[in-house]
Amino acid sequence: MKKSILLLIVVVLSVFYACNKNEDELLDLEYVPTDVIIKTKNKYPINEVFDFINLFQHKVESIKYGFYTAKFPVDSLPYILNYLESKSYVTTTAYIHTKTNKIKVFPKLSEMDNKVFQTDWLATLSELQMFEIDNDNSGGNTLLIHIPIGKEKEWKNRFEKYDLIEWAQLNYSADIALQN
Repeated sequence: MKKSILLLIVVVLSVFYACNKNEDELLDLEYVPTDVIIKTKNKYPINEVFDFINLFQHKVESIKYGFYTAKFPVDSLPYILNYLESKSYVTTTAYIHTKTNKIKVFPKLSEMDNKVFQTDWLATLSELQMFEIDNDNSGGNTLLIHIPIGKEKEWKNRFEKYDLIEWAQLNYSADIALQN
């Protein structure tokens, strides 16, 4: 009986100790040098995300997972897709939402530290009458940012201090071994 109680105490203390470790201590994983991934809160529109990007001199490889609704008629979907795909910095997916009968657009924007691309994207939104979807359950943007090597954890912590940022993390990687 004493051994069972002692074992239980050891297990409880081990679990408690593990739960109190921070993410970096608990996850002894490798991460991609120079990469920090951040997620913006959905209440911040893309022009404010660009303002945030422009505070720093970092390369922004991509901005993903922003959602847009186009006010064009649904038969304009091919036109919208062709227009967006003509932009060297845009790859996109779009569809017609059957319940709302609206065009939904999900772009991936590349090299968005480029201010010319930023200005063009804002003009494109106006031209195509596209508006960001502001939804408490979704929205916001995910950015892959390149920062100086060896400064990843420092920048992750710096980014987390901005109200615009929902979360920041290192770009962890792991090897997966397949077994037969």
